[in-house]
Amino acid sequence: MASLTILNSSFEQPVTLVPDAAKVVGASTVDISKTELDGSFSVTFPSDFSNFLIEGVPGWELYDPDGLVSGLTKTIPNTNFDDVSGTGIINPTTDLFDPVNGGSDGVVADGQNSLYVFSVDQPNTSSNGFGVRQVLADVLKPLTQYDLSVRVGDPKVDPNFPLNGFPGYRVELLAGGELLAFDENNLSITEGTFGTVDVSFLSSENDVNLGEKLEIRLINPITDFGVEVHFDDVQLSAKSVPEPITGMGFAIVLGGCAIARHFRRNA
Repeated sequence: MASLTILNSSFEQPVTLVPDAAKVVGASTVDISKTELDGSFSVTFPSDFSNFLIEGVPGWELYDPDGLVSGLTKTIPNTNFDDVSGTGIINPTTDLFDPVNGGSDGVVADGQNSLYVFSVDQPNTSSNGFGVRQVLADVLKPLTQYDLSVRVGDPKVDPNFPLNGFPGYRVELLAGGELLAFDENNLSITEGTFGTVDVSFLSSENDVNLGEKLEIRLINPITDFGVEVHFDDVQLSAKSVPEPITGMGFAIVLGGCAIARHFRRNA
């Protein structure tokens, strides 16, 4: 089974601040030489930051068929908080997720960062949702088993930020823009943790999308009340499978075996 190349699969690019540095609220410049990153340098950002968010996701592009990421500020229901929908990379703290393995592996599924898809539409039944997409260099091949694995996170309720509820998730595998397989909200995820979503597809020798580039989409479907879903550790593997024996082929095989037994008896 071969692992296919996915750019920025764990959203570790660009490097973001580790939690200890991200909690230094009110400073305009933070020295991150003591934050377990290589080298000694400083980064400057607005003085009112609460966490180091990176808008835009290297290796991925925005998927927004209904134009929900418009930059328009909306009020989130049941709060006095105004914000805009968007996607980006964050180095989350324990305010968002419980520590993994007692804290030895941080709070996200893999590495330091995760992708967030934040929506102020609560919910939006007329929309297909939005998120990110990546078209891979690999193409759909015949008689191949594709297994897509994605870690999906439901952030905790933060007393300083209205993250209560969960808008759901949708993970899609496509080829040539045509949907091959997906999972939408089939996994129940405990608040403050990541769960593993698996999507599989077995291609035939006659698929109409053979030779078309594979594509992965990570979507906030906005199917329930809640503003934010996280994604991490995206993996896609491919494995060739034997061509199935048809009824005629099976009959030929049986006939050949019978002939072989006949000759052995006569010998």
